[in-house]
Amino acid sequence: MELREYQRRLDSAKSSYKTIFCEFCGEETLSGTEKSYCSNCESVVASEKHELASKNPMLVESLDKIRSATAAGDFDTVLNLYAELTKASQSPQLLYCHGLAYVEYSNLLISKIRYDLNGFMESNARARDYGFKMLSEAKRLFAKSAYHSESAALSGNKSADLAYNLILCLLRIGELRRAKRVCDELESANEHADYSKMLLYITSAEYQSAAVIAERIAKAENPPINIFYYIAFLNFKTRKPNPLKMLSMLKGVIDPAKLNHLAEAITADSIV
Repeated sequence: MELREYQRRLDSAKSSYKTIFCEFCGEETLSGTEKSYCSNCESVVASEKHELASKNPMLVESLDKIRSATAAGDFDTVLNLYAELTKASQSPQLLYCHGLAYVEYSNLLISKIRYDLNGFMESNARARDYGFKMLSEAKRLFAKSAYHSESAALSGNKSADLAYNLILCLLRIGELRRAKRVCDELESANEHADYSKMLLYITSAEYQSAAVIAERIAKAENPPINIFYYIAFLNFKTRKPNPLKMLSMLKGVIDPAKLNHLAEAITADSIV
């Protein structure tokens, strides 16, 4: 997609989309449809914050605390809050987001490893070991979320949203063949099919195939706001122009940490 068309479509979305609230991670996301994908955790979301607050104020309060603690890098608090939520509800989506919190914590710990220290650098070993433990717990939660999604389907719940959550989990634990089978099943339901397949191709490093789908999604009426991030990402991976310019247009729309991480990767690649 050319930069001018990208900007035109993105500006249209910014001006006309409403804000919906993720009931699993607390992120607010712009959406032009009744349902869309959270710009943080990728879960399917549909509620406005005031609607969810009127139904479940305690959940919204906990999610607000999770977002604040995440922004402050206080992942011990984040994990404790998710532990309380998942103890009260074995929601597959909440379990998935609990796992994501462990991944973020692991990434934070690994990022603190330094090789310019004196001595035996025991702090590096501790950070690495603890980071790996966090990843191990994340995978356990992704597997548990997948189990609950599949169990619901076997009990007769044919929700496309649950099938999509199953795909997210399978991608996280590296079970790409199973993820592809579920993607193929979603083709007949005609819900989440393209978006799921794009994520599968990205995880499989099949960036050209993913880019074709991303362009198709972006040109549809009221595309999910996340697709503009993925077009920038895929332009970078497929060596197309303007990924950094595209990212700069997403400020205030996509989580800053997510944008900064990709911008750093693009910049580092251009230096090399």
